[in-house]
Amino acid sequence: MALALLSLASLVSGGVWRALAWNPPTGDLSGTDSSSKSYGDNDFRNRFDIPNATKTIYGLQVGEDFGDTDSIAFLIKLDVSKDPRFRFAVGRMRAGDQYEVYFTIGDVSFCILFRASGPRAGTATLYKQVNGSWSSQVSLTVSNIESGEHYCTEDYKIGFTLTDATESVYGSVKFVISKQYLYDLGARGNLVTGIYATTRSRGYGLPGSGTEMDRCPATGSVSWKLEGDIPDLPLGALLLALPLIALYAYLRRSRRGSTCDFKANLRQLAKG
Repeated sequence: MALALLSLASLVSGGVWRALAWNPPTGDLSGTDSSSKSYGDNDFRNRFDIPNATKTIYGLQVGEDFGDTDSIAFLIKLDVSKDPRFRFAVGRMRAGDQYEVYFTIGDVSFCILFRASGPRAGTATLYKQVNGSWSSQVSLTVSNIESGEHYCTEDYKIGFTLTDATESVYGSVKFVISKQYLYDLGARGNLVTGIYATTRSRGYGLPGSGTEMDRCPATGSVSWKLEGDIPDLPLGALLLALPLIALYAYLRRSRRGSTCDFKANLRQLAKG
């Protein structure tokens, strides 16, 4: 039993989720087919444009690792343009360009944002709302960003991907967040509420800073139900620990004639 406990502790504390997929695909988020753009076309500010022209285009996408359920993703679409000078491009970002997604899980509200410090450079930060104020939790700064390349912290808490828009293909700002880390910050359950995104100019890295250029949806917010709850243990550890759990269940049956439910056994093993 001591060996089983030691092995499980190694699985849980040894960064199991590093072996898991960590950039889930995304799909359109219902209710995000509107945006509030209030500036004219054909100028450099179009790099902030979240598309909604036909009311059949969704400005936000979401995603989840269904098999391992260790991360969630939010993606802000950025509009196409015939003129490459006007559309979003990593190499044309300006200091203070800011892209934000707000969301709430359980009783905890978050904002994850990217602020550019210049062309091909910037910082992604996850904020948590504490007593009505935004508190920075983790940041990732990259100084030579490539379009379409995924970047993440060494401990796999957050990540981001910036993708250039083209004449016919939307650009995007995508964020990935560890479910386990959200759990550590107090998130509980499988319903994500209060979701909306904004793009801003002259931001200084805090949620809501600078000048709002676009918002999606145009007013209010939307919800998204996850396939799996925000966990207290990564499912990757759960799956890898199956042989240990089977052993533990056998020992419990032999001693008491019954066994607890699957996850309860795992929790008891982890606690020792």
